[in-house]
Amino acid sequence: AFLSSPVVLEVALVLFLQWRFASYLLTDRRIVVTSGVLSKVTESISLDRVQDVTVRQSLLARMVGAGSIEIESAGQDGNETLHRIPRPTVFYNALMEAMEAHRSGVRPATPAGGV
Repeated sequence: AFLSSPVVLEVALVLFLQWRFASYLLTDRRIVVTSGVLSKVTESISLDRVQDVTVRQSLLARMVGAGSIEIESAGQDGNETLHRIPRPTVFYNALMEAMEAHRSGVRPATPAGGV
């Protein structure tokens, strides 16, 4: 009864569409975040501005292999949270490797990728 109510179904549909139309691309210089269902917003975070990265996974998120990545960056933007990332530790490890390569001037051993 409760789970079949129109409001619950609408909220679930909105969350699904937000997840489905969000993308996170890691390059050798930045993280590019694109989101939006009807209109698109694209933001980028330069790797040299990233100060701290945290992976957060609730019990349910761990069960489905997802999580959030919080990125603290220098400047006015502050914190950015990448929500519902599939395999967040894989993205985290690739991000750490890309940051280290960027700071040392060496190209990363593995190509960067997107989620």
